[in-house]
Amino acid sequence: MHELLNVGAKRRAETRTGADYYIAPLGQEVEDLEGCFRLEVSGTNLGVSEIKRRLREKVDQALQGDSNLPALACVVGFRAKLIIMQTVES
Repeated sequence: MHELLNVGAKRRAETRTGADYYIAPLGQEVEDLEGCFRLEVSGTNLGVSEIKRRLREKVDQALQGDSNLPALACVVGFRAKLIIMQTVES
């Protein structure tokens, strides 16, 4: 997963893909989406238990999305100062 630390959003994902954005390594030109990941992301000011609950919800959303691209789910806990990310695998 370390290769996913240097990525950027390439464009907003379409409705029903189960994601918010398509991401790819910085500097990679994207003519089609091959080589991209879907990213489903959320944020909260609540505690760790809510962050974990919301991550499970985001993983489920990505799994149900109408796309064959690999996906990541991420939740940012602003007050808890915690970011958790998980690869989405069926």
